[in-house]
Amino acid sequence: MNGLIPRVHGNAGKTPNHALTYDDILQVVAFIRNYAEVHGISLPGRIPGMKSYENKKFLPCSTSKRQVYLEKCGIFGVCCEAIPQQVNFLIDESFDTGKGANPVISMYLLWRVMTGLSASISISFLPVGHTKFSPDWCFGLLKQKFRKAEVDLLDDFIQVVEQSSAVNKAQPVGSSNGELIVETLDWCTYFATLFKKIKGIKGFQHFVVNATSPGVVAARQAVDGPVTQFNLLKEDAQIMEDELPNILPPKGMSTEGNGTFTKR
Repeated sequence: MNGLIPRVHGNAGKTPNHALTYDDILQVVAFIRNYAEVHGISLPGRIPGMKSYENKKFLPCSTSKRQVYLEKCGIFGVCCEAIPQQVNFLIDESFDTGKGANPVISMYLLWRVMTGLSASISISFLPVGHTKFSPDWCFGLLKQKFRKAEVDLLDDFIQVVEQSSAVNKAQPVGSSNGELIVETLDWCTYFATLFKKIKGIKGFQHFVVNATSPGVVAARQAVDGPVTQFNLLKEDAQIMEDELPNILPPKGMSTEGNGTFTKR
């Protein structure tokens, strides 16, 4: 009379015999939440495009959680073309590094010639945006190995650097357990009482210091350009040959840094 109608199962609307009661369902949900709070791993921003300020948890599983928190490691390569070999200083995120090294380098060169460690030193910087071929070659070999390797810890990255090529050598500044390997001296504080900064140092590419002119830096904007001399030695400054700056202990990550890292 009413035409075709969809078939209705005989048990439609009936509660299965094995169905849980509402109280049992609440107990299961409470158990999962409690288990996640105790054994889970915080998961901020894991799902792309999803914005939620609720705390998410990862339950223990066989897969790695390295995508939750990514460890950062700085790398600074010093290449010697004559050997050839590049020493890659690996700086863990918990070890603080200084900034603004250009003025300190010129002061360090003056300190070397004035303490008798060197008679004359010349140093040249490439223009902004230019790089040397040798470091690019060494970093290229390192990148090829890094793409195919699984790196979870600092020790894994050290092996990647060593296995990338015979020209690459790894030198960690500190170990994964916080042990300091390469000491950092407080040159900035030490030189602040001895030398003055060069004004407009970024405009010069070539520098020469000589023991015959203590405290004077000869700078050029171009290799065949005119020489500009800067007297950086402060009045009444006394340089001791056997004196070194204090050792800077690693500060570790600050409270603000830890908070930002956790949010990421």
